[in-house]
Amino acid sequence: MRRLAVWLLAFCLLLPPTAWAASDPTQGGKYPQMIESETLVALATEQVESAMADLKETRRHTLEVSKAPRSLHAPAGELTYDVSIPNGLRYGGTTPVYVAIKTDGVPYRQVICYFRLHVYDQIVVAAKDLRPAVVLGASDLRLEEREVGSTSAKYLTSVDAAVGHEVNRLVREGIMLTEPMLQNPVIMQAGVQIYIVANVNGVRIKTEGVTLQRGREGDIIRVRNVHSSKVLRAKVLDATTVEVLQ
Repeated sequence: MRRLAVWLLAFCLLLPPTAWAASDPTQGGKYPQMIESETLVALATEQVESAMADLKETRRHTLEVSKAPRSLHAPAGELTYDVSIPNGLRYGGTTPVYVAIKTDGVPYRQVICYFRLHVYDQIVVAAKDLRPAVVLGASDLRLEEREVGSTSAKYLTSVDAAVGHEVNRLVREGIMLTEPMLQNPVIMQAGVQIYIVANVNGVRIKTEGVTLQRGREGDIIRVRNVHSSKVLRAKVLDATTVEVLQ
């Protein structure tokens, strides 16, 4: 019995590779077609690029495969692929792309290719340490290409958008500027003479007043009508004018 087992082992080892392939149902029988990993990645990549085009995305971007599907065998028949991104594109994070494989229109298997999508833009950053209550000039800022994420929608792409404003906190050199970091400078001090305007039944009325608070453009501050001594809440329009709230 032992001699028979040894003889069978030797016989199998001497078989040519083609004999093994013929006996393997995944290669030569029921699943004769090979779908390479590179093919699946290419299909997923094409879908991502198509989705970027649909979003009219013109910023520079790169696509990094973080996990590729393995090559696999498929049944005989015409291969077709349905590729989708059900969770949408995620900038700076992991984006799974699903590839559904069919043979002769019959679903066979679904695989997932994981990407990291990197999107870049020219962004305004601090050219030096920026301190609050200092009006920004062009020399305080510079443009740099930086990666942006899905939550970076409020970053600035124009130096002019920040010039003339102040930062509302200490901003270190190289930090990206965003809209919430900026505020208008104080243009109206407390205790100064100003004009108060109001719209009454379609008629614009203008009178003299004095400020009780300092304010920035767009701020709501308290002012006093110098003729009636009435205290009003008004919106700062410019350095000399406020408009009474209705």
